[in-house]
Amino acid sequence: MRGYFSAGKKTISLCSSAFIVRESMTSFILAHSVYAMTAKKAPDIRKEEIFEAALHCFNHKGYYGTSIDDIAAQAEISKGGIYHHFPSKKSLFIDLFNSRVNRYFDVLKANIDSVTRPAERIQDFVEKSDQIFQQNLDILKFILEFITLSTRDQEIRRPAYQESGDAGVPEPGEYLYPDTHRGN
Repeated sequence: MRGYFSAGKKTISLCSSAFIVRESMTSFILAHSVYAMTAKKAPDIRKEEIFEAALHCFNHKGYYGTSIDDIAAQAEISKGGIYHHFPSKKSLFIDLFNSRVNRYFDVLKANIDSVTRPAERIQDFVEKSDQIFQQNLDILKFILEFITLSTRDQEIRRPAYQESGDAGVPEPGEYLYPDTHRGN
């Protein structure tokens, strides 16, 4: 997160224009300050980097223990860079959930689309779900954190569990029985 410039036995640490002099560094190190030099990236790429950083932070510190500063540091961008893409930590948390769960369901759908018999379709759904979660335990851990918080916080629960036509997470039945429509 910080850039270092060393010459002789003094090291100057660069962090948001502040200089901290450190003694006893003998090598010459020059690293770019994240705050001063962040490469311009496509919004989708930057958003995915923020999601990865947020996933890491939420899994290690929990929702309440994670700050936007933590996520920014993990993503190696400024706090303003996070707020450029997400208006709040809560919206980032919800968007991360929707992104990862929709990706999970897309993979499931692709793997069970060719199966037409309902019993086989359910069995394949369960087996593939287990396989995906075993390969992505970090996402499973995050989803459990999300579900726990959504039981207590309507602002988290409401936008995440909408009809699939909205931006929310679709119901598993939509993948298991795509030709069946909900009744009134």
